[in-house]
Amino acid sequence: KTIRTEFADCTILTIAHRLNTILDSDRVLVLDKGLVAECDSPQSLLANRDSIFFGMAKNAGIDFCGGPFWDEEFVWDSDNPNLTFCFQRVILQWVPCLFLFVFSIYDILKITESRYRDIPWNWYNL
Repeated sequence: KTIRTEFADCTILTIAHRLNTILDSDRVLVLDKGLVAECDSPQSLLANRDSIFFGMAKNAGIDFCGGPFWDEEFVWDSDNPNLTFCFQRVILQWVPCLFLFVFSIYDILKITESRYRDIPWNWYNL
């Protein structure tokens, strides 16, 4: 925590033995047999299920988000809000899907109970 706050404007090279220590880094360089195998942000590497980094994270038991859900150090800047990858993946992707699913069931229920049921309907005009 101290290194992240005191050296926020510096380049830090971290050789990590635990993946949790580098999940909030800007870039990750994965070496395989002394050669560069992958280089990208941790979020991009975790999103690719075929990447070496994803396999290492899975073996390490890192949760499906790949990091913490909320981080107090991230700032809600109006120009560029900095949200954790897990928050983006859960809240910004799954909550709208859940909302659409719940209200589509409600919509189908209302259509079937409507007094105008004789209007032909199908999946295209739901």
